[in-house]
Amino acid sequence: ALDTLSALQETFDLVFIDADKENYLRYYEAVLPKVRSGGLIVVDNVLWSGRVAGLGEPDAATEAIRQFNDRVAGDDRVEKVMLTVRDGIYLLRRL
Repeated sequence: ALDTLSALQETFDLVFIDADKENYLRYYEAVLPKVRSGGLIVVDNVLWSGRVAGLGEPDAATEAIRQFNDRVAGDDRVEKVMLTVRDGIYLLRRL
């Protein structure tokens, strides 16, 4: 997916990220420049069944989602809201 993203020249209104969790941050950084101002990035599984809050055994996917969430929380390129529906959904609006 990252190779395909780098080859695309289009600008997007909406991007949905729900892939291998270890690469969430890489997908985010790859798509953000391609999303128009006011466009939306939707990211699924950002609560990861509560594991990001320390529930359950730690693993690579959980740590990757924690790092992604921390980066997005401090990113002033987007407005963000996390919906606590099921495994969590991040709604990010590109500024």
